[in-house]
Amino acid sequence: VLIAAIMSVSAAPAQSAAHPEEFHSEGPAVKAAINGPRGLALYESRFLYVAEAFRNVIRRVDLVTGTIATLAVNSKLDDLGGIAVDPSGDLIITEFTAKRVRKIHPTDGTVSLLADGLSCPDFVTTDGGGNIYIADLGCILRLEAKTGSMMTVVAGDRASTGQHGPAIVGGYFSSVAVDHEGNLFVSEYGNRGEGHRVFRVD
Repeated sequence: VLIAAIMSVSAAPAQSAAHPEEFHSEGPAVKAAINGPRGLALYESRFLYVAEAFRNVIRRVDLVTGTIATLAVNSKLDDLGGIAVDPSGDLIITEFTAKRVRKIHPTDGTVSLLADGLSCPDFVTTDGGGNIYIADLGCILRLEAKTGSMMTVVAGDRASTGQHGPAIVGGYFSSVAVDHEGNLFVSEYGNRGEGHRVFRVD
């Protein structure tokens, strides 16, 4: 089932010369154009959030009405990567070149900083307690919801954060997921010729 059309699969100008309105189209999602969709996050089985990397905007698809809209925010977004939704409905985004993780309140578009100075934050997820897990190149970080403290929960042999935690000798960690029981799953690539793998972290 087509949800939204991909306007381009490579870097492209902010607007189409023939149809400049397409990149800013709102309304029916199947008629809208998105440019460089990367991160996806689903909230309450109704709203699908898309991190649009080439224009650095967040699109919201209403899966009930089939409409799409661009989320208005009060800060410029930079090199979008992963996106997640916490239990309260706030969005968690990673930004590659800015090396940071930020929170967006979708109701008013307020953007706030959660963590910066990371290596290369990519995909992100949250658990039922609101804790945030970040795939940051050579390690998986956990940002505690209650304290705001950061810790390494999985460290590969290329981890460069200087933090310590349970180690898995491996390559780069590209993605992370948490199930309803709190089990952590991590994908890894570039593991010194041993192949690409997926781990469950106990």
